[in-house]
Amino acid sequence: MIPHFDWLRSETLQSNLEYLELTDETIKYTTWQYLTKFKKLTFICDSGVNSCELKVDINNRTCPKDCKCTLDREDMRFKIECNTSEYHQEVPELPIPIIGNTSLYFNNANLTTLPSYNLYGYPQVKELYLANNQLSHLAIDQLPENLTYLDIRNNSLQTIDKSVLEFLANRSRIIQILLSGNPWICHCENKHLIIFVKDSANKIVDRKNILCGDVKMGQMTNIFISSICNSLNDTLNMIIIGVSFGIIIVICTYLYYKELILMWLYERNLCVRCIAQAEPDNDLKYDAFLAFSHQDLEFVEEYVEKLERGPSQYQFYFYHRDWLIGECIPDCILRSIEDSKRIIILLTENFIKSSWGRFEFRSAIQATSTNKYKRLIVIVYPGIDINGLYIELRNYIKFNTYLTRDDPQFWRKLMFGMPHKEQTVHTCEESSL
Repeated sequence: MIPHFDWLRSETLQSNLEYLELTDETIKYTTWQYLTKFKKLTFICDSGVNSCELKVDINNRTCPKDCKCTLDREDMRFKIECNTSEYHQEVPELPIPIIGNTSLYFNNANLTTLPSYNLYGYPQVKELYLANNQLSHLAIDQLPENLTYLDIRNNSLQTIDKSVLEFLANRSRIIQILLSGNPWICHCENKHLIIFVKDSANKIVDRKNILCGDVKMGQMTNIFISSICNSLNDTLNMIIIGVSFGIIIVICTYLYYKELILMWLYERNLCVRCIAQAEPDNDLKYDAFLAFSHQDLEFVEEYVEKLERGPSQYQFYFYHRDWLIGECIPDCILRSIEDSKRIIILLTENFIKSSWGRFEFRSAIQATSTNKYKRLIVIVYPGIDINGLYIELRNYIKFNTYLTRDDPQFWRKLMFGMPHKEQTVHTCEESSL
């Protein structure tokens, strides 16, 4: 006897029925054209099996092409199975069932990326089965907020964003996670993932099977953060400390031996233009005015010999040789200072006692204070008591550099303090060739 289905023609029933379970016999003789008129009917179930087939979702959408959408009546899970689908290279829009928790099966499908949270039907997914794909990145906006199961085994993931790990950690014990089979990075920059795996025994089902991408590092749960981070930090710290210490030594050495270093460079015409100080106008007649007591005339000869007749051929000016007889001495002193690039004072006991010596010193101080390029070089001879000098000269000696005649490096220092001759000057670029 063939059952009658006139009740399926009821317009009220067709407008309000949401769930229909049919027996094998009913399914065999059902006129399926009637079922297409049911506006809210979402599942058609066979009483002989545990699953029901989706007809349409709450917005009248059907199951994606090449996928299977069924409701498991035992645990009320709505399963969308697109496994090994050649049609879908990305997750399609998903139907939203009127009942049941959505589980998406997308295994073995060459999937390279997950959809945005805004994809239709995706926010309702509670279980994601994504094993054996090509996923290389997992972002927080790609995970449904009510997720309770995540299987991402055997993909191409090397790390997971901190925001994703925080999301998974905050799911408490509700969520189950599978992570094995990925080439995970087990270095310090990925320590947030390593810590998550070590601390999430109640969430990660395959925790003991998670291996590092570098096979020599083995199982991730056996990695100690101190062994991958502190050693690197220690090495970096040692390098930084070593480099800093080396820089400090170089700076201190340069400051301590600065004068000798600059003299060495100057003597060899290396970077002279870089180390030379600015000079007064080139039209000045003399390189240096030599101020001394007439009682120390014998000292002058060595300066003439080494500096005027030497390789640099400096031009000196001093009273015994260059002043005209009968000229006013103060005028000669002032003119000599004005026409010279350097004023060299031979500070001896005779010079200190000389009244003209004081005048020459004060005039030199006045000239160098008004012309920053003109320089005063004081050469202190042996036997001079600095504390016994008159106050002006003593203060100058205390607050300015000077030369001592008995210094082993005296001539080198004096030569470096003299004007640098044009013919001996090389640029930094030239000296480095």
